Amino acid sequence: MALPSVVQIQVPIALTNLTLQYKPHYLIGEQVFPIVPVPAPATKVLKYSKANMFRLEPGELVRAEGSLTKRGNYNVDTQTVMPKQISYEMPVTDELLDISTMPGQMPLQPLIDAVQHIVTKIDNYKEKLIADTIFGATWADGSAGGVVPSGGAGAWALTTTANTMLKDIYNAKQTILALSGVLPNVLEIDHATYIATQNNPVIMDKIKYTQRGVTTAELLAELFQLDEVVIGRAIFTSQQETKAPSPAAFVGTSIWNQDGFGKAFLYHRAAPGLRVVSAGFQFRLPYMGSMRFMRGYRDEQVRSTVYQITENVEIAPVATDVGFVWKQTLVNPRA
Repeated sequence: MALPSVVQIQVPIALTNLTLQYKPHYLIGEQVFPIVPVPAPATKVLKYSKANMFRLEPGELVRAEGSLTKRGNYNVDTQTVMPKQISYEMPVTDELLDISTMPGQMPLQPLIDAVQHIVTKIDNYKEKLIADTIFGATWADGSAGGVVPSGGAGAWALTTTANTMLKDIYNAKQTILALSGVLPNVLEIDHATYIATQNNPVIMDKIKYTQRGVTTAELLAELFQLDEVVIGRAIFTSQQETKAPSPAAFVGTSIWNQDGFGKAFLYHRAAPGLRVVSAGFQFRLPYMGSMRFMRGYRDEQVRSTVYQITENVEIAPVATDVGFVWKQTLVNPRA
C-alpha cells in the first residue's frame, strides 16, 4: 500500500497574524464640516447681520464738538438645527464568539470587528451626507449644485492655456470676499480632479521652480494661497452584497464625485467658537451622555449579542456666502 500523500493528511489552518478587510479610507468629513457639540435637541445658531458692520457713509463717524456720537446697533438672525439619530448594529453569535477563542481556529476578533465595522459604517454614511449636503445647497456661486468652470465642462482637466482652474479659483475668492469680508482658506476636490492637476503642464508651470516635480496637495494649497487642499477619495455603493457561487461584481462610486464629471468646493473653515465664520458644521447632540453611545443587548432567540452604536447629528451649512462649488470640472471618463 502506498504511503499517504502530504495533501491527504494536511489540515489547512488559518493564519493568526493576517486578515484582509475592505473598509472606507480617506474620510475627510470632519476636515470639511467640523463637529460642534450642542446642548439640546433643538438648538439655535446665532448669526450677526452683516449690513450694519460693513456699512460706512462719508463722514458718518466724524463727531463735531458738542454733538452726539453716532450710535449704531446690530441684528441677530437664528438658524435652528435639530440633530437626527444615526444608528447601526451588528449581532455576534455565541458560536462565533466561542470558536474564535479556540486554539488554531480562525483569527477572528468578533467583538472588535463588530464595533469597528459599525463605527466605520457610520463615518462613511456621514461622509456621503456631508457631500450630498454641500452639493445640494446654493452657495456664493448662486446655483444649486454648483457652476461649470468658466472655460466650459472639463476645463480644469485641459492641458492647454484654456484651462481655467487658476482663473476660476481666483474669481471665486473675490466673490466670497465681496460677500463676506473673508477669503476662503480650504479647497476640497475629488480624487479624479486632483489626478488631472498632478501632471497638468498649466499647473506645473506655476510650481516649476519649487523643489518638487509633482503637484501635491500641499503645493496646490500654496499655489492657491490656501491653508489646505483636501482630496475626496471615499467611495460607496448601493448594491447588495451577494456570495458565491455567483457573487456580483463590486462597483464603487466616489462620494465626492458621484456623477463622474468632477466637483470642487472652495470655502472658509474656522474652528467652532464665538464670532467666527465657517461654511458649515456637524452639530452633534450627546445621546445617553455620550457623543457616540454604544450598547450591547442579548437576542436569546438566535443566541447572539447585538452591538449597537448611536449618534445624534445634523449636517448643516450655516454661512453659504463663504463657499463656492464647481461641477463638471472633468470630461466624464465613463462616457
